[in-house]
Amino acid sequence: MPMSTQGRKPERGGTHHEAWFYMLRGRFRIFVKPYLELIASQVQRKIVLWLVLALFGWITVGCNQQPTKDPLADESFLTEQPCAPPCWYGLELDISTEEEVYSVIESLPFVDPATIRESQQHWLSYENVETAIDFGCLHPQEHFCGEMRVAQDKLKLISLLVNYDLSFETVVDKLGPPEYVDYGIYGPEDSYCLIKLNWPEQSIVTRSLPLPMEDCIAIEQGKNRIFPNIKAGVIIYMVRERFLDRPASLDLRIQWPGFAEP
Repeated sequence: MPMSTQGRKPERGGTHHEAWFYMLRGRFRIFVKPYLELIASQVQRKIVLWLVLALFGWITVGCNQQPTKDPLADESFLTEQPCAPPCWYGLELDISTEEEVYSVIESLPFVDPATIRESQQHWLSYENVETAIDFGCLHPQEHFCGEMRVAQDKLKLISLLVNYDLSFETVVDKLGPPEYVDYGIYGPEDSYCLIKLNWPEQSIVTRSLPLPMEDCIAIEQGKNRIFPNIKAGVIIYMVRERFLDRPASLDLRIQWPGFAEP
């Protein structure tokens, strides 16, 4: 009587080819598969390393890349072309008329003619009414990059946004030591300050970009810490009578202390 096979595990087929297949599969699992897994892990590590190096190289190149210099940007303060400061593209303080101001501004390649605007402003009192002519630039593109003030048909002030790298040290090297320094608070909650270097005899002022309050506090404490690498944000040419014998209401004034030691 044949024995029952119920509950027993079926036996594998007994052909020679099946036995050979199972033997190869077992050896593959023992000898080949671990080796392939090792190769795969090494390849993955190399791919990850390559990606990390590529990303690092891209970041490094991006950080070291210098901004493109706009050849049409106004750097006339440094180049003195076509005339030396405080002359600006042929416009001269207390000589040029309002018509001449418009003629020059509209002809400059870096000025956006569509942004030229005119308004009425006051200087010191409501009785002193003057025309303010401001404009934006195309090179580089700025909504506002300059302003002219005209009173009694004579140019009184030229204010220019600095659109290139210009340090206080470069300005002082060019013009010599300023006669005095004005500085004061600026911005919301008095969080920043501005420093202005003044050359009344040359009719020139340069004003810093907004600075941390610590830079002005250091001056106030008598540390003579005007750093040479402070960036100039605005260059102003103005007639001699606009240099007042006192600073603005929220500013302080000191004689030129020299630059801080590096």
